[in-house]
Amino acid sequence: MPEELIPFFSELYNKHLELNTRFKLIYSSDPVKKLEEIKNLEFLQDNGYIILSGKTTGMCHIKFTQYGIEYAEDLNL
Repeated sequence: MPEELIPFFSELYNKHLELNTRFKLIYSSDPVKKLEEIKNLEFLQDNGYIILSGKTTGMCHIKFTQYGIEYAEDLNL
């Protein structure tokens, strides 16, 4: 995973730990930041860290895969 993606991944993982289930991410209202979030989420999904579902214009649901959980634990997030 690219180093610059670790803080974003960490935020998602902490939300996963807090809720212990699939959770909703509401995209930023800033169009540039929203595109960056979508790009990061697609990277994480394409590489097997998360599963995206319920995608709409303003939000998506995220579920961590076992691989994503193990990766986060290895990073000590």
